[in-house]
Amino acid sequence: MTLTNREQILTIWSRAVVIGGRDFPRDQYDENSSLSLFDLENETWISRYDITGSIQSRIGHSAAALAEKVYVFGGGIISELDDAETSTRYCNELFELKYENEILSCRKLHRTDSSSEWPTQRAWHACASVCFSFSNDQLKEDALLMIGGRGLDGSFLSDVWCLRANRNTSSGIQSEADDEGLVWTQLTPTGRGPTPIANHNIVTTDQQDKVLVVGGQQSKTKVLSEIYCLDLTRNTWSVLEIHSDCPCASILSSRCFYSAAKIAGHQEKNETAGRSETTILVFGGSHRSKGNADSAAITISVNLDTQVLNLRKDTNFSLITGHSWVSSEDHAKIFVFGGVNCTTDCYEDAVKKIEFLVDGSHVFDRVAEMSPPSAKSSIQYENGDVYVGDIFKERMERHGQGICTYVNGDVYEGQWMSDCRSGHGSIKYSNGDTYVGEWLKDQRHHTGLQEYSQKLNDDSTNPALRLEQSYEGEWVNDRRHGKGVVCFTDGSSLEAYWESGRLVLTEGILHKYNDQVLPDPFQYSGEFENGIPHGQGTSLHHIETYTGRFHCGKRRGQGMSTLSDGTIYKGEWRNSKRNGFGVCQYARTRDRYEGKWVGGVRCGRGVCTYASGAVYNGEWKNDCRHGDGRITYPDGTLLEGRWKEDKFCGDGMFVLN
Repeated sequence: MTLTNREQILTIWSRAVVIGGRDFPRDQYDENSSLSLFDLENETWISRYDITGSIQSRIGHSAAALAEKVYVFGGGIISELDDAETSTRYCNELFELKYENEILSCRKLHRTDSSSEWPTQRAWHACASVCFSFSNDQLKEDALLMIGGRGLDGSFLSDVWCLRANRNTSSGIQSEADDEGLVWTQLTPTGRGPTPIANHNIVTTDQQDKVLVVGGQQSKTKVLSEIYCLDLTRNTWSVLEIHSDCPCASILSSRCFYSAAKIAGHQEKNETAGRSETTILVFGGSHRSKGNADSAAITISVNLDTQVLNLRKDTNFSLITGHSWVSSEDHAKIFVFGGVNCTTDCYEDAVKKIEFLVDGSHVFDRVAEMSPPSAKSSIQYENGDVYVGDIFKERMERHGQGICTYVNGDVYEGQWMSDCRSGHGSIKYSNGDTYVGEWLKDQRHHTGLQEYSQKLNDDSTNPALRLEQSYEGEWVNDRRHGKGVVCFTDGSSLEAYWESGRLVLTEGILHKYNDQVLPDPFQYSGEFENGIPHGQGTSLHHIETYTGRFHCGKRRGQGMSTLSDGTIYKGEWRNSKRNGFGVCQYARTRDRYEGKWVGGVRCGRGVCTYASGAVYNGEWKNDCRHGDGRITYPDGTLLEGRWKEDKFCGDGMFVLN
């Protein structure tokens, strides 16, 4: 099981409880699979515990601990999300989790008074455990703080809520009989805050009476680039000042969906920093610009007395999104669960640990797999297929890692889920073709490389006989869909887009294609048909650039050619050669020809104006004056008659001005 799309993880009872998230690939859910326990001390999954109650698998929810229990609010229900738009399936359910005597209990809470306050449906909000005084004459009390999110209509929300013990048990939320009950209270902080906001992080300070809001979106196009502090005692927002000389501050605005975690500061630093300083590690996320590959993490030191931030670049960390993390009680370790690697687009099937050492350095370690416990088995099916690998014993389904040899000769090795090829895997077909990549329910899906067993021969470089050698790119439902690259037997490659297995004809780039006209292969961008230039496009050669019409891989119709020496031809083409009427401006001689062309040379009737000012109007053959023609010199002198291979034959008329 690979958890993605922000499953929530809370540390309590010396364990991490994993709540919800989406598995890859999507599959039918047992509701109890939405809850898992991870032992932070032994760094292993816990298998010996019972679950009472259930919670539907969801994404975009948030949770926090309060009074030795975990409370989960909102999110989008996965079973509903798969069949409808996410913006219409958000909920405002509240669940309570409790672990005791190896039993994890889960129960849905309801308000006892319909008139009491309750947050609206939402997802992609953030929650945190806080402790502060709600009024000057009260002692501090624990509460759950919730900020922002996305509403039913997709809007970004601005409200701030607290869930706390209810002193008036006649109204509020019904919890267990021996509790005082819970109540939602909406806060209205003053000052300029980060809201509306979603997909953000909340970091609680050591005293738990202040929270920092880091990252997130304020609209569909705006990313939060500042860090805000909410003082719960004073009920006010403030903006923290970032030192302008910090070169890594741009990470806050150049990435989306990163994580911000409170960590233990350096030993030397803590001696002088005092209780007012909080250290935050910002890691992961995806870049807003595709060309940016910087994966550095940054460490933020927050001085709450001076309201000043110090940032420094830290060790690189994989750019991942959709993951979740949890820190140890002393904040000396961070455990990262699942997610999607933004560089490879592959799902992270692991639990990783970052451990912070006393000298300020830290180490990475892979401590566990995300996969559920499974058994190894060998199964021979009635149709002759043979499977060796992981299974679910209860259902005798292929699930996990395994190899299946099919009766038709195909061999698949990779991940399985619910008896289907799902996840990453490779298959070798009986005809010699291979595929390596992602699968979903027995179909090629997401990204993968398909290689075809074409045998090269003497005609392999002939464009008319060229065959596909491989396709690497995106797939949907076993068909090419999205961006991909096809390599051909002639050495060329096509970078283009596909829809439901069909090439999108209006865009693409063809590399190292040779139309057998010029000696060097060229790069082409434009319209295609059957993997070759067809329609409007541009070809880039070593000595020439052509923009115009193509037909079946050849220049045909109107087009313009610009040679590296500056010579420009505009006119008609056929079979990739100048053919028909065209105008050529020669750069070296500064001559200009306007007339007929055949097979790439001047042939037929045409007019050439020379740099000297002389003008020849007549017939041409093989790029030479040949046939009847007349040349007029700048002084008006006229020579008219027969020409042969660019020379005047002697028969004709000579007229002096």
